[in-house]
Amino acid sequence: MELMDAFGIIGAPARAVARILLFLRYILYGYSALNSWSRNEYLQRLEILLNHGSDDDLTSFRDAQLDSFRLVAVVGALLAQTAISALSLPLLVDTHGSARVMFVMSLGLSLLAIFFTCVQQRELGFVRRPSDIRAWLSNGIRYNAADGSEAFQSSMAAHHLLQSPHEMMGVSITVFIAGLGVYLGSAWARDLNLGVINDVRQGNVAVLGAFIAVMGFASMLFGFLLGQRSVDNRKSLGLFESHGRIEKREY
Repeated sequence: MELMDAFGIIGAPARAVARILLFLRYILYGYSALNSWSRNEYLQRLEILLNHGSDDDLTSFRDAQLDSFRLVAVVGALLAQTAISALSLPLLVDTHGSARVMFVMSLGLSLLAIFFTCVQQRELGFVRRPSDIRAWLSNGIRYNAADGSEAFQSSMAAHHLLQSPHEMMGVSITVFIAGLGVYLGSAWARDLNLGVINDVRQGNVAVLGAFIAVMGFASMLFGFLLGQRSVDNRKSLGLFESHGRIEKREY
């Protein structure tokens, strides 16, 4: 077993946690597509870009990755501030201790995502020439493609390196929402007085029910739409590729 495979196995639970909020997508599309090289859509597109993309395509890809790193840094900073504020929730010390643990984990993961994003932005920022970008995306292994031409294999390490900040942000958001759910659920189970409006105590069960309903609906809706998009894309991709080959022959 290679070292990259070992890290992939270790990181599988974290990747699963990062995708809990979109579980319906992977029910429709299949979780195996995330770990199988032949079915991983991102790796396939990365390899097509590596072997068939123009210099402008590679430069645009690099710029898009740098922009996404900046977005992760901004979202990470906002989430870290939210996690800090969550540690000041009323009667948090009287709820189950796992709520505080999850808020602290969310804070730590957000800060690490920001730090790793800064490191990656600096590393990828120095890769400017298209030839250097191709070298950065490849693992140096050559193989014969189906059409008989020689192709470079995309790097699994580069793939994970580009995706790791997004994965960490996904885990951080999932853990934060889980911590908030534990906080509200524990407050209801222990009958804690979280708030009074106009001398009327607010029902914890109503707040918990609203939280579960909103989170469940949003996660299922977006997960279903993403999963359906992946299913539709899988069906139509072959049609568009064959249509492109026909147009190319006619031209």
